[in-house]
Amino acid sequence: MLNEYTSETMRNIHLLTTSLCDRNCPYCCNKQYDLSTIPQVSDEELRNAENIFLTGGEPFTYSRPNEIAKWLKKRYLNIKKVIVYSNLFEAWDYLMLGGPADYIDGLTLSIRERENICYLEDMHFLLKNMPNCKSNRLYCFGDIDVEGLIEELDLTNFVVLWREWQPEFVPAPDSIFRRI
Repeated sequence: MLNEYTSETMRNIHLLTTSLCDRNCPYCCNKQYDLSTIPQVSDEELRNAENIFLTGGEPFTYSRPNEIAKWLKKRYLNIKKVIVYSNLFEAWDYLMLGGPADYIDGLTLSIRERENICYLEDMHFLLKNMPNCKSNRLYCFGDIDVEGLIEELDLTNFVVLWREWQPEFVPAPDSIFRRI
């Protein structure tokens, strides 16, 4: 199910920083396999990587993504970007409480509940004050009716992607999945 480490996948590592999460999303990919069987990232893999995608569980609630990004970038000069995958609310909460993000190059945020759309305006303002955080995506899921609300917001900091839940997790073909 997970991709092998090859010349095509070695540049992009999805790195599980925590398996902890307060949510119970119906098609969470973390429920589809035993997280303890995911290989631990190796020094060689990190020396060949260009992009690291910190994921979880919920990284902003249960790990220290900025500190992880700082360590990765200082130790592995080949790493160009560190992107954090998170739920919109948890990222907003972390940043609004003054959580550091100066080593994070982008956010991939998911809206899991319609009422969380209200955090997008604050997030837009926060990102304007985060000069390094340029590679941002917003995943909107088809089963949550936010399309009309999204169109009314200034989302120039984000690439908005409409997605459907995947009943079976399919990793991106150009990446590997590892854990800390």
